[in-house]
Amino acid sequence: MSNIALYTFGLLDPAMELAALDDLSSRGDEIYSAGDHAQGFLGRAEDDYDGDAVHAPGEDFGRWGSYVLPLGLPGLAGHDPHVHIATLSLWQDVESARLFVYRGLHREALKLRYDWFLKGSWPGHVLWNVEDGSVPRWSDGVARLEALARDGESAQRFTFGSRWAEHDGAARSMGCQWNPPTRANAGTGWTRSRAICCLIPGVKATCAG
Repeated sequence: MSNIALYTFGLLDPAMELAALDDLSSRGDEIYSAGDHAQGFLGRAEDDYDGDAVHAPGEDFGRWGSYVLPLGLPGLAGHDPHVHIATLSLWQDVESARLFVYRGLHREALKLRYDWFLKGSWPGHVLWNVEDGSVPRWSDGVARLEALARDGESAQRFTFGSRWAEHDGAARSMGCQWNPPTRANAGTGWTRSRAICCLIPGVKATCAG
C-alpha cells in the first residue's frame, strides 16, 4: 500500500506583533508534540535532522532531501520567501492527516492563522501518494505545490477538499493499491483491476482511454 505525504507552506506576516509571534511559537511546539502521537502519523522531515533545523535552503534533512523554497509560486514576487514556515510529513492515509489538521490543537491554530500568516494567492498545502517504505522529499513537496498553484489538482497533487482526497479511502477499502502512475493504471497510480478502481469517482476521471 501507499502512504500520504503532506507539504505546507506559509509566509509569515512581517507586521506581526511580538505577542502574536510568541503565541505562534508556543502553539507550534504543542502541535508538533500532538502530531507525534496522532493516529496514522508516520514521521516528519525533522525526524532525520541532527539538532535544531533552521529550514534554510540547502539544509540537509537526510532521507527527506535538501531544503528548498517554492520560489515558483505565483504571487510570491514582492515578498521575502525566507520569512516562512513549511512542514513536510508522512501519514498512513488522507483521513489520518485530515483528522489531525482539522481537529484539536491544530484546528484551533487554523482559526488564528491570519494573525500570523499572509493570505497568499497559492494553496497552503498539497497532498500526494508515496510508495510504501519511502519518504517524501522537500523538493517533491515544492514541485507539487507549485504545479498545484499553476495547473490545478490531479491524481499526483491535491488538497483535502479535492475529489482525490475524498476518494482515497474508497480506493483503499476496495483493495486498490497505489503505485507510480503508468499507462497500465491509466495514470492514476491505483491498481487492483482497472475495472474495479475506475469505478471510484475520484479515480474515474483519469481512466478514460
